[in-house]
Amino acid sequence: MGAKIDGISIIGSGNVATHLALAFDEHNIRITHIFSRNNTTGYSLAKDISAKFVESISQLPSNQLCIVCIPDDQLIEIIEDIPKGIPVAYTSGSVELDDVKSNNQLGVFYPLQTFSKNTETDFHEVPILIEAKDDEFASTLFDLGCQISQNVYYANSKKRREIHLAAVWMNNFVNHCIFQATSICNEFELDPKLLHPLLQETVRKAINNDPSLIQTGPARRGDVKTIKKHLEMQEGMRKELYEKLTTSIGNIYRND
Repeated sequence: MGAKIDGISIIGSGNVATHLALAFDEHNIRITHIFSRNNTTGYSLAKDISAKFVESISQLPSNQLCIVCIPDDQLIEIIEDIPKGIPVAYTSGSVELDDVKSNNQLGVFYPLQTFSKNTETDFHEVPILIEAKDDEFASTLFDLGCQISQNVYYANSKKRREIHLAAVWMNNFVNHCIFQATSICNEFELDPKLLHPLLQETVRKAINNDPSLIQTGPARRGDVKTIKKHLEMQEGMRKELYEKLTTSIGNIYRND
């Protein structure tokens, strides 16, 4: 069992920081300080959870965990500014532990979920992946994760990078396909809600079955005539995406 955490500071006030802070607050885990380069959202988040908003990293307490919830391209720079001695965990799925040069006790507390500020998330179901440069700190972060989620796992940087790649396909690319479908509906003056039952059934089937066994559609059937008609209705990047996805599906089922 890891060391007990009496208080937490959070750096960031975006989607991940907001949901994580609210989850901790809901489980009576004290967030004492919030630092954010965005004073408006930072102050608002601090107010929501009765924490203190500070305008400088140097004002963060030196005797408690600091969780850094900021975009990957800013992460290393921010962590380098955190005073030595403060234990630090960051929430990135793709930044490897060895890439972060820090004299602080360092670990990863990665919630594997997509977050939007105005959308509620049941954190109890969110997988949290844990890694640290020493076993005791890893255990401390693991115990912390177990207080807000029933799905907490140890995962080294290689495994975290692999699951992050899969997550981009599962979430970001799927959402982009939904955006494209919605755009098609809007262009042809169709109600996108017509597709919502289809979307719900697609996700339900994918969760409960091997996706390779439930693939349907013209690419799966090798329906060249329908594919040609669809291509004639599209242009630009959307047409290119349709062609590439059709080719990918066709290659998988070519010998069926």
